[in-house]
Amino acid sequence: MVINTSCHIENKNYLTLVPVVSVDEMETSVAAVKSNKAYEIMYIPDTRLSEYCIDFSMPVTYDTSLIKEQIEKGNIIRIASLSQIGYYLLLIKLNIYLMRREDPVTMGQRKN
Repeated sequence: MVINTSCHIENKNYLTLVPVVSVDEMETSVAAVKSNKAYEIMYIPDTRLSEYCIDFSMPVTYDTSLIKEQIEKGNIIRIASLSQIGYYLLLIKLNIYLMRREDPVTMGQRKN
């Protein structure tokens, strides 16, 4: 999944992607994945993607021209795009995954 904005995709040299993986391959329970309770995982309740989730813990960066070239050759195809609500869910999930407050135990360990 490309997690850059449309204008970034058109104007920047690099894109950030995160893998779309099988729900069954996740170490987190299927129920936690499908209810979006796991911080690093985003589940999209779309019939085409119902067996998959997005794993934010493994981002990679690729050259934009490489991705565009593979799209033109038909080696990469777009399956879906996020709706406005899906985009807001993405922003919330990324914010929680990357910016959430540390728990009291971790904060206590840092002070020691």
